[in-house]
Amino acid sequence: MSDTKPINGQNGMLYRWTVEEAEPAWKPIGCFTSNEYSAETAINEQSSTKCNPNESRKTEGTKNFSLSGDAEVYDSVDGDPKESYRDLHAIMLAGGVQDYQYNTNTDDVDSLKVFVKGFLTSLVLSQENEQFSTFTLSIDVDGTPLTVDPFV
Repeated sequence: MSDTKPINGQNGMLYRWTVEEAEPAWKPIGCFTSNEYSAETAINEQSSTKCNPNESRKTEGTKNFSLSGDAEVYDSVDGDPKESYRDLHAIMLAGGVQDYQYNTNTDDVDSLKVFVKGFLTSLVLSQENEQFSTFTLSIDVDGTPLTVDPFV
């Protein structure tokens, strides 16, 4: 019988493929307090027919994938090992598709890793009096996620 072990939420990590650096690499987006990967399938329901008035049929529809998260804002400096709010804001202004990786457990080399192309669709900065500044982000995935690193 195999042992089951819960995954600590702090081990889930979101990365962006950085081509702006001297050496392109997966750069963590930090400092997250929580992050999510969402996979949904729409269900198409066909109403009943005259032949089967009390029966409806369902078929699988479009699949939608997204990434989101909440993070603390920190000041970034050149060469910072993490993507900051400032970096993400520049990406939001520039627009276009980016490459992202969601690693479900950084403590396990065999954990599920999801690689996607996506658009940064929302970046919300919150600054409350006497609180640390925070932001939320949303990424709408374009296409089907991969489970193998496309850059290896």
